[in-house]
Amino acid sequence: MAVAAFRAVMTLLSVSSVLATQPPLPLYMAADLAEAEIEEPGASQEDLLEDGLLEAEPQQVGPRAAPWQPVSAAGERRLAIAGSGRVLLSMAPVQVAAGGRVFVYGELPASLLGQKLEAEVLLYEEGAWKRRHVFSPGEGKLGRLSSTLVAPEREPGPVVAALYAQLATNGGVRTISSLPVSIPRSSQLRFGYSVDSEDWKGLAPVSITVRARMFEDGRPGLQAVKLFSATLDPGQLEPAWFDIDVDVSSIGGRQVSVEFESRSAGGGSKVVPAVVWSSPVVVARKSRDRRPSLVIVGIDSLRYTSMGCCGSRRDTTPFMDEWFGGNGAIFDNASTPSVTPQSAWMSLFTGLYPSVHGVLDNNEELSPQVDTLAALLSRGGYRTVAFTEGGAAGTSSPLVAGFDSFVADEGYDLADTEGRLAGTLEAAGNWINAHSDKPFFMFVHSYRLHAPHLPPQGYGSLFKDDKLFADSRVDEGALVRYERELRYVDDQLGVFVDSVVRKLGGNVVVVVTSDHGQEFLEHGARGAGSHLYEESLKVPLMMSGPGIKKSTRYDASLSLVDLAPTLVELLGIDAPPGIQGVSLASSLGSGLPFSLSPRFSEARGRLRVDESGKGLRWKSPAYAVKQGRYKLIMQPTSGGGQELEAYDLAIDPAERNNLLAGGGQAPAWAATLTEALMGYPVACQQVARGAGPSAQRGYAGLLKSRALGEATARKR
Repeated sequence: MAVAAFRAVMTLLSVSSVLATQPPLPLYMAADLAEAEIEEPGASQEDLLEDGLLEAEPQQVGPRAAPWQPVSAAGERRLAIAGSGRVLLSMAPVQVAAGGRVFVYGELPASLLGQKLEAEVLLYEEGAWKRRHVFSPGEGKLGRLSSTLVAPEREPGPVVAALYAQLATNGGVRTISSLPVSIPRSSQLRFGYSVDSEDWKGLAPVSITVRARMFEDGRPGLQAVKLFSATLDPGQLEPAWFDIDVDVSSIGGRQVSVEFESRSAGGGSKVVPAVVWSSPVVVARKSRDRRPSLVIVGIDSLRYTSMGCCGSRRDTTPFMDEWFGGNGAIFDNASTPSVTPQSAWMSLFTGLYPSVHGVLDNNEELSPQVDTLAALLSRGGYRTVAFTEGGAAGTSSPLVAGFDSFVADEGYDLADTEGRLAGTLEAAGNWINAHSDKPFFMFVHSYRLHAPHLPPQGYGSLFKDDKLFADSRVDEGALVRYERELRYVDDQLGVFVDSVVRKLGGNVVVVVTSDHGQEFLEHGARGAGSHLYEESLKVPLMMSGPGIKKSTRYDASLSLVDLAPTLVELLGIDAPPGIQGVSLASSLGSGLPFSLSPRFSEARGRLRVDESGKGLRWKSPAYAVKQGRYKLIMQPTSGGGQELEAYDLAIDPAERNNLLAGGGQAPAWAATLTEALMGYPVACQQVARGAGPSAQRGYAGLLKSRALGEATARKR
């Protein structure tokens, strides 16, 4: 390693002064820093480029940007100090010629031109990527890489092929060094390691070593202390991340650079697997961190009026009714800011409306200018982890931003009557059992209530003696199946929440909510995504834990955008500037009522599903605004104008009587809300931070998504 590999800086993250313990110290790598931050004498920008520690065009890293990059390994996405170094050159259908010959080629990026390279060809066969050819093309001087592999067992025909390249290693050795950090006395180094997802089968063993290189007079010295070593044999182990805590008290008070090394541990021609290291931090054991943990349970399509505590005449949610009714707070007038899943969850995580954070649909990226709840809490010393059921909440979604670990069941099948909820909650519970020593933020997400509403075994005959609703427009058959599923969800949540609260001694804030409700033809549509009537817009919101007065209910209007600022204040973290939501922490602590300004919502779903199940295109977007009992909906007409609907929900909760229809006298409150709603899109544009549609779309991106089992995320 050249001297630039030992370059160093340690960034202390600003956190609230009320923390009970010193926050973790993240180990930054040289490649994490912007050009202006490289200051050590003797290590020029050219040196750094030559050693591969910086990209040719360094990206500026803002003060709130995550210091590491997301990496998927063993089916789990984590922030890591570096990826495998592979660059995807091409992924496309190719033709298998006679004799099983397959020709592939791809363009080299500027960062690989003129470098010694290693390359590999993978074919997508039998539902998985399989490495078929590894070669060393030498220096990539011509700007293009090509190869022909022979797979004699394959018949002529199409196959999807991927060509990867990476910088050649020096004898199979890869070393990543941190910028120097001062080790606190009585502390631990915490990190995880795995190998790249494509390296788990048929590769050589790899030896891994973590060392602390001592600094003398501000420069790296010859003395290095081995902190950890192991041999990892991908051919003998099941894919996994391995989490390690190393006591580094023996080097407390010293300035060191932490080196993460991997090297070949076996002979032969097998490819050396690429080791990935998940975000290492130094944790000072100054005093026990007694701040509460946070668990948010997000149930997709959870309908407010189907909850027992919120008006259902069926016994659908006995656990949630009793738990949150007696031990926490229930909000009776919470709205989602969007009836599109990713957009709604992102508003919950950011405290921003959809038109501001920019994730308007299920295929758009989050701007790096936007902070998330997970990122805020991670910088404040919380572990952050998510357990989801894939789809719009999968590892390729923008929801992963800020999470240390994001585990998604990408193989979820909505037609599976048993579903995955029990397994999702079990995995989340197991993680808590192993990580209850310090505060954490966990997001748990499930599609159990999503259409087609197939109750699991043992729940299919519930509520069979109930009479049908008098309102013939409601699809009562689908609704009762949905509420049977809801009872199952409630039973599962009861076991999970009880175990979590017991394990943490009650020192946990528990939140249950949803991205949107569910329509059953109340206004001529099924599902959600295009209408802004209450059956879609109104969502359950229940909270319990420290700082929340027990047995309280609130009927004032609020939105999921108000959740992030409320939660960070409850946990003692400062909210970022420019957040649009409002903290309700003081009201939660006192039980006193609150009053907020009008709250807005958006609908941008592509299709509106009618009674027959046919998806009809409609002109979007639509907007809604609520304040207390009053509500206004605005949606575009085919002629380019805007159609307004006004409802007094206190006397017309089913939204049947549009007070602006028929040319009658409009109520005074309607004019006030109309002015607010008309100005909402323009106001959002002025402060918008969106990144827009994802760059990883198009044919190759879709192929890759499907190959990874993530196709459901593009179909929802």
